[in-house]
Amino acid sequence: MPELPEVETVRAFLDNAVRGKRINSIRVFYPRLIEGDPNEFITLPIGKRIERMQRKGKWLKFALEDGLAIYSHLRMEGKYFLGTPNHPERKFDFAEFDFDDGTALYYNDQRKFGRMSLVKQGEHSPFDELGDEPWDKDPSILVRDLSKRKDTIKQAIMDQTVIAGIGNIYADETLFACRINPFEKASSMSLEQCESILKEATRIMRIAIEEGGSTIKSYHPQDGVDGRMQNELLAYGAENRNCPRCGFPMRKVFLAGRGTTYCPICQKKRGRAFVLGVTGPIHSGKSTASKYFVSQGFILFDADACVKSLYEIPKVKSAIKKAFGRLSYKDGKLNKAYVTKKSKDPKYKAKLEAILHPIVIEEAQKLIHVSPENAKILLDVPLLYQSGMDQMCDAVLLVDAEESKRKARLIAEGRDAKAIMEINRSFPLAKAKKKATWVIYNDSTEDDFVAKLKELPLQ
Repeated sequence: MPELPEVETVRAFLDNAVRGKRINSIRVFYPRLIEGDPNEFITLPIGKRIERMQRKGKWLKFALEDGLAIYSHLRMEGKYFLGTPNHPERKFDFAEFDFDDGTALYYNDQRKFGRMSLVKQGEHSPFDELGDEPWDKDPSILVRDLSKRKDTIKQAIMDQTVIAGIGNIYADETLFACRINPFEKASSMSLEQCESILKEATRIMRIAIEEGGSTIKSYHPQDGVDGRMQNELLAYGAENRNCPRCGFPMRKVFLAGRGTTYCPICQKKRGRAFVLGVTGPIHSGKSTASKYFVSQGFILFDADACVKSLYEIPKVKSAIKKAFGRLSYKDGKLNKAYVTKKSKDPKYKAKLEAILHPIVIEEAQKLIHVSPENAKILLDVPLLYQSGMDQMCDAVLLVDAEESKRKARLIAEGRDAKAIMEINRSFPLAKAKKKATWVIYNDSTEDDFVAKLKELPLQ
């Protein structure tokens, strides 16, 4: 979604392209684009001259004669193109403004999320809903605004009523520059931190405006032109790249549904231990890795051991019996063979995971919460990605090994290699390799594997 620098770049383009022109006609090809009376939108501006283009936050304002104004929000995919009247050239051209000089302006929106409205002089406008922009915001006012909130600092600075113009890209960049963890409570911010947030947001956005904004996916300030700020971004989109300050891999997680990239070292959350997740296919070497990290002072959370203990808890017993039937327990003990066989059916597998995963997650969260700030915690979780527990980690190590070697290890232990390897087919290896901070292959000796672990920057 275009943010303040991108919208400012569009404003400058439009100010040069349409300022001083009179509107001859307006056509709207997608009525849901218009908020308010659509008939007034296409009739009242006729004959009015565009006096100037203005912007606040992410909103554009076509300031017309006689106090009329057209407000426009690009949302995710909105764009403006110059052309000639009565000649929409692109799919998704949804509004056309024809001018007295024989030119036309088209609004194009593939996602159909953009909005326009006509506001008369003295009426409430979208600008009235917005907070100050970073360079106009008083730090002491920001402290006051944040003190009332119950969400995170990233969510707060993306709230347009708090600071106008900051979205996902520049929130990540600003907090990285300030060394503030995006999950810190907004209400915990000091005056010094608020001063830093406003100073860095101003600095970064000024640079972004000079660079014409960030062309990440589909933003283009004008036809055939890209922004250049994406080449200057240090945090946004930098998942698993080395932090330009400390060299530790940048981490991407999701906060309130938004991708959030930060440095686990430079932006360490106050009062929280460092969390490393270890996962991988069956018999790839996770246990060896866990043993090594425990020897290095990590506090181990073993998901398999946790699950095993859960089967003895009355509420879990009751839930499994309800989902799998009375045969799921025999003489008060889990009938593992029966439950395992039933779990081959995806429907029953999902039921079992729905029972166990929330409790495992809760137990892991408890350990993280009670551990001291300088502690290091190891989450040994085979289903790290399937359970969503990767989002709890500051880094993730994926241990892998050739299938033939994993199978040979199982056979050497006298286990049913064929059945176990079949269970392992559901492990999302390709996805895990792409998202993991590090991938280490355990295809040689144990000493060689441990030597690889020692090379990780976790000492």
